[in-house]
Amino acid sequence: MKRHLVIVGGSLVGHRAALAARRLDREIEITVLGAERHPPYQRPPLSKQLLAGSVSPDRVYMHGGNTAYTLRPGTVAHALDTSQKLVATSAGEVSYDLLVIGTGARPVQLAELPPGPSVIYLRTLDDALLLRSLFQEASAIAVVGAGFVGLEVASAARHRGIGVTVIDRAPRPLASVAGSGCSRVVQQLHEENGVEFLLGTAVTSWDPLTGTVTTGTGAERRVQAVVVGAGVVPATEWVEGELPVEAGKGVLAGADGCVEGYGQLGVAGDAGSWFHPLYGRYVHVEHYETAATQAAHLAANLLTDQATPLEEIPFCWSEQHGTLLQVLGPRSEYATEIELDTPSGKGWGYLENGRLEQVILLGSGANLDQWRQEITAQLRSA
Repeated sequence: MKRHLVIVGGSLVGHRAALAARRLDREIEITVLGAERHPPYQRPPLSKQLLAGSVSPDRVYMHGGNTAYTLRPGTVAHALDTSQKLVATSAGEVSYDLLVIGTGARPVQLAELPPGPSVIYLRTLDDALLLRSLFQEASAIAVVGAGFVGLEVASAARHRGIGVTVIDRAPRPLASVAGSGCSRVVQQLHEENGVEFLLGTAVTSWDPLTGTVTTGTGAERRVQAVVVGAGVVPATEWVEGELPVEAGKGVLAGADGCVEGYGQLGVAGDAGSWFHPLYGRYVHVEHYETAATQAAHLAANLLTDQATPLEEIPFCWSEQHGTLLQVLGPRSEYATEIELDTPSGKGWGYLENGRLEQVILLGSGANLDQWRQEITAQLRSA
């Protein structure tokens, strides 16, 4: 009898895990349950090229799934029963032999900014298409949140000649990602391209009739759209009480991606955190490259019944105003920032207990592999 691999989540994790599984086993039955109506697509262009107008919507879809697996779009997972190996969904129960959890994350919603025709929480393709249409008529927008998504939206809007005000309660952009030196240079890059920052304050009200955003400092801005990038939380409500879940980290998995003690079951991408053997802690990374790598690695471990740990240093990138920003390694809350000597651009390193754990490069031609090897060597020697 054929084994049945069920992947809950019809985005990057679902697609990559399914393709990896199919390469390993031509006979296994593979079902991908996707909550959205769309087939799997790439998220990075949603806040970059798609908004800037350099990529058409049809270019974001991922290919190769038609013959590799069965996709069930519009199927939402509600609960998991590991003892019976069943996933309860909006279309009924689905049984599995092997299970991959790849439900990603959902945006944090602010009470002062309920979603609406002009208030966009950018996460899905539909969100991006709505915002893209708003960009065609907008002369000014407000971006709430100065993280990666917010800054990429600001960059795309300025590319189209739209005025942008970025609002964040943190005192600097990328506060949860980088140190003060990196943040200062990133802010300068945006300001040189016409972006206004209102930092250390939050939105207190939004009047959709007049298009007025008001902040806690009394500042008011008239805009045609508000884009909110206030962070995300793992979409794991449907497995809570059944699997080990930690707030902000999602489902906790071992270094192989499998959930210890729960049989042939694992998590990849934004929905979980893997124990990283080099960092010695659970690492939660909400970026494309990590999700893609974990999905393929987990699929291989599940199908071969192995427990090969993933030791790769997490990597992500962002492009803002035509400048590439690359990040190696997860952020540590207590890391010390140092400036790196790079052949071009700017670079920063982040030290924890004297060892290099993270590197951020902005517009730099520095060799990524060199820094990856350096981080790995320092982590191994600790």
